[in-house]
Amino acid sequence: MTNKAFTYPQNPTLWQLFLWIIFEPTYLEKYSETLSKTQTVTQFLKLYIFIIVPVILCLLIVLLPIFISFVVFFDLPTHFPPDLNSLKDGYTEQFSQQWQNLTYFNEKLTFYAKKTLNNYDVLLKELIFRLALSLAVGLAGGLAGGLAGGLALGLAGGLAGGLAGGLAVGLAGGLAGGLAVGLAGGLAVGLAGGLAGGLAVGLAVGLAGGLAVGLAGGLATIIFFYLFYFRFPFYPFHFILNFINQTLTRNPYVYDSIIWLPIWRLDRNLAIRTYQQPVLGQQLIDFLREHRPLQFNTAMHLTHAATAGHWQQQSLPTDQTHLPNISDNAPKKFQVSNDWKQQFTELKQQLSQVQQQNNLGLQKQGYQDLIQQLEIFKDTTLNQHPLWKHYYLDTIQSWQQHATEQFEDIAQQLQNAEPISSNVYRYGDPLQQEYESDQKIFLGRTDLKDKLAVEIQSSQKMPLFLIQGQRRIGKTSLINFLPSMLPPKFTIIQQDCQDAKVSSIPAWLQDLRQKIADKFKQENDWQAPDDWLEAWAQMQTYLENLSFNHGHKLILAIDEYEILHEYLQEDEKRGKRLLGALRSFSQHQNRTVFLFVGSALLTELQQPNWNQYFTHTRRLKVEYLDKQSALKLITEPVTLNYPDNLLEQMYQLTQGHPALLQRLCKHLVDIANGDNRAEMTQADLDKAIDETLDEENASINFFWTEFCYNDAHKQTVKAILNQQTPTDETSIQRLERHGFIQKNPQDQWTMCVPLFEMWLKRYT
Repeated sequence: MTNKAFTYPQNPTLWQLFLWIIFEPTYLEKYSETLSKTQTVTQFLKLYIFIIVPVILCLLIVLLPIFISFVVFFDLPTHFPPDLNSLKDGYTEQFSQQWQNLTYFNEKLTFYAKKTLNNYDVLLKELIFRLALSLAVGLAGGLAGGLAGGLALGLAGGLAGGLAGGLAVGLAGGLAGGLAVGLAGGLAVGLAGGLAGGLAVGLAVGLAGGLAVGLAGGLATIIFFYLFYFRFPFYPFHFILNFINQTLTRNPYVYDSIIWLPIWRLDRNLAIRTYQQPVLGQQLIDFLREHRPLQFNTAMHLTHAATAGHWQQQSLPTDQTHLPNISDNAPKKFQVSNDWKQQFTELKQQLSQVQQQNNLGLQKQGYQDLIQQLEIFKDTTLNQHPLWKHYYLDTIQSWQQHATEQFEDIAQQLQNAEPISSNVYRYGDPLQQEYESDQKIFLGRTDLKDKLAVEIQSSQKMPLFLIQGQRRIGKTSLINFLPSMLPPKFTIIQQDCQDAKVSSIPAWLQDLRQKIADKFKQENDWQAPDDWLEAWAQMQTYLENLSFNHGHKLILAIDEYEILHEYLQEDEKRGKRLLGALRSFSQHQNRTVFLFVGSALLTELQQPNWNQYFTHTRRLKVEYLDKQSALKLITEPVTLNYPDNLLEQMYQLTQGHPALLQRLCKHLVDIANGDNRAEMTQADLDKAIDETLDEENASINFFWTEFCYNDAHKQTVKAILNQQTPTDETSIQRLERHGFIQKNPQDQWTMCVPLFEMWLKRYT
């Protein structure tokens, strides 16, 4: 409901009509249009008789002593002798002589007052004549131009004629006439005719006064006209009201439609109250836009404050939240940017989509996106005009806080909810046989498992085995599951050469012996001597006795065996002798087998040359999972539903690379549990791919930083990525031998695993 202060009175009183002449010309014009000619004349006569004439008489009584004091104070009769010959013969000369004989201010004031009052009969006649004339002019104007025109002319004529007639006789005619006409022009003529008309009338009257009654009259006319046209006498009252009694419904803009100049702090104070009371503030804005054309810029300013206030009352941007209604004609400083508008619209759309979503996981993602959009919207707001941008910043921050609370609440609900599927995938650590979850994902490589088990069990002489393959391809997991592939008579000792305890050849042998002792629950206080051969000789004796006494065959699984090569290179001569001793031990007994595990081929370990000593090594290459095993790894351990095209993409992208495939699967299960849904989509796979292509992806990062150890390898890979023909045969052969590149049907070299290619293109 619109506040009464902003409504247009339908039946104004006579006093309201009089005030409308001064303060509400638009109201007066609207009201005049509703009256007939007879009603116009009737209203004019009532107003003139009961309001205008008494006002003029009161003004005359109030202004007369002021004007007399003004004339005396500035000694105007001396500087501008009055021309009053038409009143009494010889009056001017007598008046001038008497005036010159007076010295003190009080003497002149008493003398001048008496002279003025002695002419009361002339004053009265002039006053009646001028009032009658202004009445006639007002009636004519009312019949011709309606009540608004009649009142304007009547008030102008009444003030100009009545005051001039009443004051000019007793005062210095030019000055009094100028003040009276200026007052009337400022209040009536200027309001009726507008700024251009007011200026023209003021100048004309001022010049005429100057020519007719002297310089003082002309200057007074111009000065007083502009003082009242721009309403300077009212500004002290507006200023005081601004601090004493200013509200949205009680302020100078509500009372006065003709305020040309700004009132200090008024717009700022109204904007603050509009932000706090946006509904009432919007009513004030509508009032200003309809009835206060001079306050158009203020209305635009308050529109931003009201809009931000409405926004503040909403926890988030809903359908009830709208952009500020800024006119196209408004100055540029009030306009908002297209980016700001577009981002606000997108915020509402995003929230609408989130609120229509029943799935908690999708709601969580929706609020996360909304928080990001709000941050962008905030940055865009900071680039808007400083006059109004601050109104919105607090609201946007409040929206961000509420969206974050919603996000955290949904995240908590999802955390408390039962997961869609247990996430059994592990792409960083080797699988362990003792974990049931790891058993579910130790799939494929049946031929490799069988071959390894058969070779170990059936060999009359225990050969040296090399389990070789790319990093993170499952070699260590295979060793961890080896006990389940062999009969109980085989005891497997696992050692990781990356362990900090393995810091030299003697440290390697001492750590290996400690692990064996722990396996058989023996005491061990053996300290390996610094001499490599002596240390091995003691270790060899220990192994032979252990195997004989316990009736077990030992499998020494040495993981990351290439590290031993680095220690052997420190003393190549002793390294060769140690390798020879290991070969001799391996060839002359069948109860202890060396099972080296690593990514390097024996032929790649030179100085000393491992291949020279272990020519009969059984190499078991660990490759990618076949397609059937890869699809089982994706689908069997979890309860997610994958469309066939997603399964095909996952296999094609990884080519069965176990670590990469498990990494994809783990991210997808996280997404499913986070969103509380089992149906996987292309968008989910795309997100999982992006997370898999992290710069710290160990499998691919190792390939680039360590496997491609020289520029030749890197240049070969870059040539392949750019679909160019590589030229370095050595690096080509090594990359192919290790299964990183292959030739396509067009006889072009390509990366075997597309995810490798995608990562390399992104980060190299």
